[in-house]
Amino acid sequence: MVTGTVPALRARERNRLVILNAARQVLIDEPDASMDDIAAAAGMVRRTLYRHFPNRQELVASLVRAGAEEFTAHLGRIDLRAAEPGVELATDADREGSRPIEAAKRS
Repeated sequence: MVTGTVPALRARERNRLVILNAARQVLIDEPDASMDDIAAAAGMVRRTLYRHFPNRQELVASLVRAGAEEFTAHLGRIDLRAAEPGVELATDADREGSRPIEAAKRS
């Protein structure tokens, strides 16, 4: 029966989001943080972290992709009819995009 897989998929996706959010915060504060540090911040054991991300590079790549997706979505919400859309874009880029990208570069 398939009904048991939907809650499992939701739990898996929720865990993945918890890991990504924890990793983002940990790596912003400490770019050299270990997978153990990230697992602890996510409130999970290391084994759970590695089920979602087989290595640190995959985790960082997922963070960069997620950040790019968030930023792209934000671009769609910018009012290009504003007096200075370029200023709004630059301000938003600095605020929304720089910290996760800089953390990923340092790792």
